[in-house]
Amino acid sequence: ALHTPNEEFSQTDFFLFKKEALIIIVICFIVLFVAILLSWWHGYRYGKPLLLFMGWLDRLGKGQYEELLTEKEQKKVFRKNGKIRIRYRLYNEVFQSFYMMTEKLTAAEEERNRLEKTREEWMTGISHDLRTPLSTIQGYAHMLESNQYEFSKEELAEIGKVMREKGDYMLNLVNDFTLVFKLKNSTISLETVATEVNEFVQQIVEKFTKDMTMKQANFSFSGTENELHLPIDPNWFERVLDNLINNAVKHNKASTNIQVGVELEQNNVVISINDDGIGMDEATVANLFERYYRGTSTNERTEGAGLGMSIAKAIVELHGGSITVHSQEGEGTSIRLRFPLEK
Repeated sequence: ALHTPNEEFSQTDFFLFKKEALIIIVICFIVLFVAILLSWWHGYRYGKPLLLFMGWLDRLGKGQYEELLTEKEQKKVFRKNGKIRIRYRLYNEVFQSFYMMTEKLTAAEEERNRLEKTREEWMTGISHDLRTPLSTIQGYAHMLESNQYEFSKEELAEIGKVMREKGDYMLNLVNDFTLVFKLKNSTISLETVATEVNEFVQQIVEKFTKDMTMKQANFSFSGTENELHLPIDPNWFERVLDNLINNAVKHNKASTNIQVGVELEQNNVVISINDDGIGMDEATVANLFERYYRGTSTNERTEGAGLGMSIAKAIVELHGGSITVHSQEGEGTSIRLRFPLEK
């Protein structure tokens, strides 16, 4: 059969077009496959860390701050030398932020637990300190109400005195509660006066020496040759020293020697209260300024001692000073108040 040139050209052209179309289709499939492969790889690379973050957030939501990463996840993220694997380096700052956030949440949780424990100690302490005087008042009130007893004038006067003293004690306790909160929130302003420390402290020691109810203790004072002046609020400062010296008397046996001194150490005025009494164990010293901690190494004969020590510490710090305690069972206690000397 015979073919014209146009027919031969058309068949050849169609064959080439078909071949080119096939090549284009193959290329498209290859490109699509590569695109899917790249998408899967990027999804795996960027999506897997996101799954880790979701796991973190879930554990954080449940309060599991101690286990930020499971052991399996740590192996995925970190090498044996502690460095982050390459595919996770993009999220290095995110990891650091999560760790910082976890540390802050852990600290906040610990603080919350501490405050909860403190609240429980407060409730226990308040109950204890109020129950004792209230029981005494209630007991006397029942006796008077029952008309079963005939009391002399002297006995009635003694009952009235005890009830008044217990009432005064509860009122002072409530005032101390108020004071603690004011000191904690820094709502108390000091009326400071430049005061010569040696003379001020010596007068307080002499006050205890002349107190007939304190005859069971032996007091002494030692000061510096040169005058030392500090800006203090006399009323609050006297309360601190009264509290510390009172504790040295009340928590020790009779004939305890209590030595109060004033020294100058490295441009700091140091006031020390030392006794040779029964001392305290380490746990008591560590918790001495907790508001309602009650130690086991002292004979507790007064209520609310921890509250007084907490107030003393807050007042010292309000004056820009610090207070430290050193004690050993059977060897006595040393309390040191340190204040920077005014230039």
